[in-house]
Order: sequence, then C-alpha cells, then structure tokens
Amino acid sequence: VEWFSPGGEPFGGQRIEMWDLASGSPLWSQAIEATEQWDIGTDGRVAIVGRDRVRLIGTDGSERTIDRAADGFPPFSVHALAGGGFVAVLEDGAVLPVGADGRLGSPQAEVTDLVEASQRSADRSAALVVDRFGTVARIGADGSVLDESTDYVAGTINDIAMAPGSTMALATSTGSIRIVERTGTGGIEVVAEVDHPEGNVDSVGFSSGGERLIAGVGQRRSELIFDDTITVWDVASGSRVAEIGGEREEVVGCSTFVNIVRSASDDSFVAGVSHDFTVFLLDGSTYETRRTFAAHAAPVLDIALSADDRRLATTAQDATLRVWDVSTGELVAEYSTSVGGYRSIEFLGDGRGLLVVDFQGSVRVLDVASGATTSTFESSISAGSPADLEVSPDGRLVASGDGDVLRVWSTETGRV
Repeated sequence: VEWFSPGGEPFGGQRIEMWDLASGSPLWSQAIEATEQWDIGTDGRVAIVGRDRVRLIGTDGSERTIDRAADGFPPFSVHALAGGGFVAVLEDGAVLPVGADGRLGSPQAEVTDLVEASQRSADRSAALVVDRFGTVARIGADGSVLDESTDYVAGTINDIAMAPGSTMALATSTGSIRIVERTGTGGIEVVAEVDHPEGNVDSVGFSSGGERLIAGVGQRRSELIFDDTITVWDVASGSRVAEIGGEREEVVGCSTFVNIVRSASDDSFVAGVSHDFTVFLLDGSTYETRRTFAAHAAPVLDIALSADDRRLATTAQDATLRVWDVSTGELVAEYSTSVGGYRSIEFLGDGRGLLVVDFQGSVRVLDVASGATTSTFESSISAGSPADLEVSPDGRLVASGDGDVLRVWSTETGRV
C-alpha cells in the first residue's frame, strides 16, 4: 500500500499491512523500501527481499533478518512456494532461493529479460515467470529453471547483415540470430539459428568471406547496468568462437545503450562499444583488445569506419563527435554536435565527408576535418524514428528507413 497526501505527494513511504480476516483486526505493519519486493507464503509468513537483506515476518509480526551480499542486485519479484520456501528473481536475471528454514541458497542460472512475472500454480510447486518476449519458465525451490517454453515468443528485427551470395543474418530483440537464404521463388528460408541467452542483439555482421558472424548484445539488466557482450560465431558449425565484454558493471549515467559492431573490410580488426562510454578495437584473429579510445562523457550512439578502414568516427549523447586514426589511436578531430548527439553517422566514399542524422531528423554532410556542414539533404526523417543510414559502394546514393517509408538520396545534390 502506498499512501499519498491530498496534494498527491508520497506520504509515509510504503508499508505492508496484515489483518486477521475472521476478526478484521490488524496483526502487524512493516515499512518497506522502494527496491524491496515481497510475497506471502502458504503458512502466513511474508518474505521481504531487498538488495542487501531478506526479512521473514511471522503472522505475529516477529521478524528474522538474513543478510545478503552488499553488492547484490535488487529483486524483480518474489514467489512463495509449497513447503514454506520462496524464490526471488533478481534484476540481473539470477534466481535467489530462500529455504523454508530461512537459509539463502546461491543465486542460480539467469532467466530471461523479466518485466512481468506471475505465480498462480494451485500447489505452488514452482514459480511461473514470463518475460516481455513471451518466454515462460518454471522455477523450482532451489532456484533452477525446471523447463521453459518459447512457443509464444515474438520480437523485432534490430539489424540485417548480408554475406557473399544469397545469405542474410537477422538479429532480433529475443536474442536469436536467424541465418536465411533466398529461395528461387523469391522467398526466404531459415537455414540456421544461433541464440544468445544474454538477450537482445542490437547489431550483426559477417566477415568478408561469410565464414564468421559477429554480433553485439545490448541487454538491459537494471537501471544502470547492461550486458554488452560481443559474440563471434562460426557459421558452418553454429558454435560460439569468442565472447568479449559482458561484465555488467553499474555505470553512472548509462541510461541507454546500443551495442554497435563494425568490422574492417579485410577482417583485420573489429570496432565495438561498451556501456561504459568507451570505443575499442579488437584483433580480427584473436579478438583480444588492441586499443581502447578515450571515453565519451555519455552513452555512445553510433560509430562508423571509413571505406579504407583508416578513420573511425564516434558520436555520443554528450553532443560530441570524434574522428580517430585507427592505426595510431590519435584523435584527428573533435567537434560539437546538435543537442543529444547524432543518432546515426556514416562515412561517404572518399572519407572526407561524414553523413549524419540528428534527433530532429535533419540529414547533413559534414566536413570530417572541421565538422562544418557542407550540404543538407531535403526531406528530414521523423524525429525519434530509427535512422540507419546505408551508403552505396560508389558513394553516390544514400538510403534510410523512416517508419514505412524508404528514402534514397543523391549525395551530389541532396535531393530525394
């Protein structure tokens, strides 16, 4: 129960109240913090789970407190099970068992991206948990996932990559990358699929020969924590060759994150971003970190490589755009952007021009050295709409999607 003053302001914090139904008399009252979650067991005990403690309240109001790790994650939901135990699903996806004797178990394997949970089993033998994509999981008293169903999963396509020939890879918000082939009748057929238990995949790309697939995971775990894992897959075997990042540290100011991955044309290196506002280069063979560039002061929105792989451009919410020399790591240029940064950037063919889209939807070409606007395209993109720019290999045409409209511009005239 949350109380409010007549003016609508929170008053007195949040409290749990317990009554005796037969007499209608109150039994006890407990204040709880905003980050705490709770449930009532079959024996009448209430478990209140917080970031650093678990409280068990008896029907007489007696309290037992069990300390959790000081750096533990806040709970997402708490479920009472048969036998007097509880399981708490934490914001990082781990499951914390609380035994009927009040003992805490070790956090178990993660479940999926949770934004909704329910427990309506008649015998309470397991907690039923549903994520926002439709995955349904049953969690046992020890915190293990007993089984799960993806029959109801639906997600959006975040990125598409083309390999030599007729192969495409579709990265989805469910964590699945579907590898598809064009058929002779004009349709597509799914020929393989790789899954990321980490969750949402923001970007995907093939190596130059199509033998490997590189993907960037961007999965929110809590308000300031993202899983920013980069994965490398062998297409033929469907096995994971490497994974980079994914430390899931809490980063102050990290309100949003998109994991963008760009590969050099000769596969000699991979450029990636972290949710700690840095951009880095990975060796194209070992996938070890070759260089980390100075961090922006806010989340990175987009990165772009020049056609000759000599320049790397980065733009962030701190309203800056930087251009780096890939071979030396030197900062070649830095200048201010429009408010909030550019939501999409792309080099033009000669590397001297940089195509940008701001958050008002304006599409412009900037001089890489100075940041000055050299031309403005007609017909802006809707504000807030995704703006993934694609430049033709000869640099003469630019395409961008805008809702259900696809525009193609001439880079020479700026006309649609």
